[in-house]
Amino acid sequence: MKIASIAAYLYVILFFIGTPNAVSQDAKTKLLVTVIDGSGSNVSEADIIIYSSEEDYLNRENRLIKGKTDKKGRFQFKGLQAGSYYLEVKKDSKNNNNENPETGLLSPNKVNRVIVVIK
Repeated sequence: MKIASIAAYLYVILFFIGTPNAVSQDAKTKLLVTVIDGSGSNVSEADIIIYSSEEDYLNRENRLIKGKTDKKGRFQFKGLQAGSYYLEVKKDSKNNNNENPETGLLSPNKVNRVIVVIK
């Protein structure tokens, strides 16, 4: 009887808080970043860091995800929450130099696209 009560209690808790493997409603929210240079050419192997706030972006702390663009100059961030993010992009001496680092509001459960120019 005691084990059944504990099992029922745990079931109720897991129902309300979810399980560790539960998929959030925003799990399908993605951000596809394309990096180009001043001439409009795609930039491969550029480093991209995403931050959740302007303060973190300006202080270069608490990065969420870091990645590199592919040969077409693209990198996709997956499993994001809907909201705005800030991008730091650089390759060699070129970067987005604080120019329009904000992504704008991401739509949930969609592939959101942005183009970042590095100079």
